[in-house]
Amino acid sequence: MDADDLLDEQEEIFSAKLLEEGTQTRGQLYAMKSRKKNNEKLEASNIMIQTQSWLTDSSCSQRDVNLCCAAALERLGRRSDAICRLTEAQKMLSGDTSRKLARARLLFKDDCKAEALKLVLEVCSAFERGECCSKEAVADAYNLAGWFRIHDSDHSSGAYAAWSAGNERAPHCAMLARQKKIRDCWDQTATESTINGLVGDGAQSLTISTNLNLFH
Repeated sequence: MDADDLLDEQEEIFSAKLLEEGTQTRGQLYAMKSRKKNNEKLEASNIMIQTQSWLTDSSCSQRDVNLCCAAALERLGRRSDAICRLTEAQKMLSGDTSRKLARARLLFKDDCKAEALKLVLEVCSAFERGECCSKEAVADAYNLAGWFRIHDSDHSSGAYAAWSAGNERAPHCAMLARQKKIRDCWDQTATESTINGLVGDGAQSLTISTNLNLFH
């Protein structure tokens, strides 16, 4: 056994003792282990950022190290620090969409909805200009644009318009395809083909009528 295995074994023994004594619950022990794990990830990420490990180690990338660091900060309840980390990272690699979208998510959680939507739309615009964006990033951006607008009470004209546009740009995305299908149902008479997959298997087209606000 190496040092890590020995440490894990001792931690399990200690945890079992705490449970037996009733001084900690399973939930409390899980929270402690999670916090320890994220602190370790944060420490390792910070070291790699300071030493720029990606310059000499092909197994890590600047993008992944910064994302890992931000994720650990968020899970430790340090959202503002996580946002700052991604903001600094974005300055170094402005064209990296994954960090931009990760930052948008954190800003949205931090109630900075306008700024979050602006970042997402920047990714959408970059794709429209023909700049390099992965299929996953494009689908993610249009999905987020729709959900951000939903939470801003901009439903039909904003959210579903974004999802419909996203479905054209990223037809491989099942979520965007489903949202586009819902929008199509609003714009035409419901039939068994248009409602298929949107409601339960027991639904009948005769009971739906053309009033499809129940999907809203």
